[in-house]
Parts: sequence; structure tokens; C-alpha cells
Amino acid sequence: MNFPFNCNLKCQSYELNRITLKMNSFDYSKDPIMTFTLSNDNPIEYFIHNIFIRKLFSFYNKIYFQNILDQTVKFYEQTVLIKSIIDDYHFTLSTCDSNIFQPYLLMSNKSQSLFILRKGLDLSDASSIYVSFASWSRPNYYLRHENGKLKISDNDHSILFRQDATFKLIFDQQHQNVAMQAVNLANNHLLTYDSKNNVLFLSRYDKSIIITSELDRQFLFKITPYLY
Repeated sequence: MNFPFNCNLKCQSYELNRITLKMNSFDYSKDPIMTFTLSNDNPIEYFIHNIFIRKLFSFYNKIYFQNILDQTVKFYEQTVLIKSIIDDYHFTLSTCDSNIFQPYLLMSNKSQSLFILRKGLDLSDASSIYVSFASWSRPNYYLRHENGKLKISDNDHSILFRQDATFKLIFDQQHQNVAMQAVNLANNHLLTYDSKNNVLFLSRYDKSIIITSELDRQFLFKITPYLY
């Protein structure tokens, strides 16, 4: 693992402890797997220790990802709710045109829409978690982005639709919240909640690497199972 030049041993120890927390998704967490303390009293020992830590980090990073993946897969085909962590506002549908069913998504604390969590319609790679959200009330309709806005549309099985309807989940390791990234837009575009206007849209995140602990709360959501 490569650290920035200004990240000292205390900083590196903190980062290793933070990253290697063994967590489960969807509001369930466990204690840390282990803790690390780096020392450079002896350059040779530090060198050997550093190699060991790197191998150990790689090993536990794989375990962490597999653990998150396993927990997410358990919720495939389950009914879920999606809400903002800012308040108790949930994703809800709002029909803009009564003649054409192309509802856009809004946020509401009075109503909530149900979705079925599914494996991503478009899987870019095996190193991340991709999901799609099918409408519970309208078969074959999926949550997708279009022109920067969020809506549900009938799945036409096109490549564009599959990409628009697939989101990469980026988990917050401490609070089990998620950021949702569009998979087919250049740079990093994250689902964003404008709490003042109660609207959802995609906005560009300027940094090349997304770190959830650095994200503003408007980018973070909570996916929870719906209990009948």
C-alpha cells in the first residue's frame, strides 16, 4: 500500500486500522479484525514489518470486500427502501406527465417507494459491487439516470439502459451508508440529494478517488430491508 509522503507512522497505523475494519453491510457491524502499530526504531525491522503489513493489508482487503459482497448478495431480490442520511426522507415517485408514465424521483417524508435490489444489469468488473433497483409496483421498471436526473423507466434491454440503471455502491465502513456512483459517465458522478428542493440528481465529484469519510452528507444514503 502506498501512503502520501506526508503520512507519518501514526497516520499509516490509523489508515490501516480504518481500512481493515471487518464490517457487514446494511446496518450490521463487527469489531475490528486487528490493530496495527508501526515502528521505525530499526530500519531493517521496519522494512520487514512494512512488507508484512502490505501483504497482510492485501489479504484482509480481499476478506473485507468478499464480506461486503456476501452481505449484499443476501439482499438480492429483497424489497428495500432508500433514504437520505440527512433526514427521514425516502425515495418516492412523482409522475410529471399524466399521459406518459415516466415518473421522476423525489424525496418525501410522507410517502416512500419500494424497490427490489438486484445484481447490476451492467457489471463493469468483479472488484466492485454493482446493483440495480427494480420498481416493486411496476414489473420490468428500473431506477435509472437520464439527463442528470433520476427516474424509473421500462427496461428495453439496450446497452444504454443497462448502464443507466446500474450503480456502483461505495460503502461507508463506519456507518454503513452508501454513495451511489453512475457507471457510464466520465469522471465520478454521484447521486446527490438537494435537501432544500427535495430533488435527486447526479453531480460530478471532483476527486479521482472517492473516500466516503470525506463526502458531504448529501452524497450518502441508507438502503434498508422493508419489513412487511
